[in-house]
Amino acid sequence: MRQMRQKNPKVTPQKSTTFRTDQLILIVDHYRVGQRIALMQLNYFGLSAHVVSSCRQAMAALRRRHYALVLIGWGMPNCDGVACTKFVRRLEVRRKKQTNVVAVTAHANKGDKERCMAAGMDDLMSKPITMEDMQQMIRKHLKAA
Repeated sequence: MRQMRQKNPKVTPQKSTTFRTDQLILIVDHYRVGQRIALMQLNYFGLSAHVVSSCRQAMAALRRRHYALVLIGWGMPNCDGVACTKFVRRLEVRRKKQTNVVAVTAHANKGDKERCMAAGMDDLMSKPITMEDMQQMIRKHLKAA
């Protein structure tokens, strides 16, 4: 996979040592293009991620390991991001480890961020997600080394 280059001077690549190395990200998106873009952006900032295409796969991945951050499609088919977030929150109680959940949507409407927060999510990002958007989200939701 090629590195994605951005000409925006506000965005500088983060070395993997900027963030704790035990922080893994889970991308939950049923669109392959969305998966690839998110993965390339995270890799650009020196971060690692696992990718799944359904909430069922996300729940299986979350049972196996802890993720510091879950980027999840707001409108996933069959099982939406809200149901998956409830699952994450139940795991948090059992494991006593926090997991940040950020909804990702291409169709953000007024009040969606509030609905996400009410559903237990930590944030909402609207597509298209720029490199600067991704960098700000990473800084907000991941712990520095």
